[in-house]
Amino acid sequence: MNVNEFKFDTETLCNCAICGSENRTHIINLPAVCGNVASFFKCLACGLIYLDPIPTKESINTFYSEIYTDPEFRKIDGHSIPDPIQEFVSGFSVYEKHVDNIEEYKIPPGAMLDIGCAYGGILLESATRGWTTRGIEPSAEAAKFCRDNLKLDVTQEEILDASLPENAYDAIVMLEVLEHVRNPIKVMQQVSKLARPQCLLYLT
Repeated sequence: MNVNEFKFDTETLCNCAICGSENRTHIINLPAVCGNVASFFKCLACGLIYLDPIPTKESINTFYSEIYTDPEFRKIDGHSIPDPIQEFVSGFSVYEKHVDNIEEYKIPPGAMLDIGCAYGGILLESATRGWTTRGIEPSAEAAKFCRDNLKLDVTQEEILDASLPENAYDAIVMLEVLEHVRNPIKVMQQVSKLARPQCLLYLT
């Protein structure tokens, strides 16, 4: 499937994903990827601004498996380097900075989990510094690149479906992930189960 053929199927949310309230006000409609329109609402109970309707789980899976890494889509989406492999190669100073930030609070040895690790830049940099690394990534292409080219322990999974050991990680990374999940409360509850005491959560 190419970018021009793909459309998100959606479903109505109605309730705030954080507090469950139906009390909300419409904020704005914006043009979104692949010809969609994004409607944003503000929860009047807790203040969360959220998208409604949201893409179905099946549409999200299709997007990540067939569209997300497509250079044509990435160019439309505003990436300065449309090819994801070239972007990975050019980004080592960024990965180093992220790991420097992490190591201000946690230093190896230790176990690191990167949720949504993309092409594995942070995991690769961390492994060279002595971390034991593990990654999960919804894009099959990106996960395969991590395994085949970087020899990293990365599987194509979503956090709520992943087979990961509890109480196992000293640092958990979630860069540009939380805004994509359908149920942030469940995701963060699961993350808390994976964390050892004093685990560092590093997220944007």
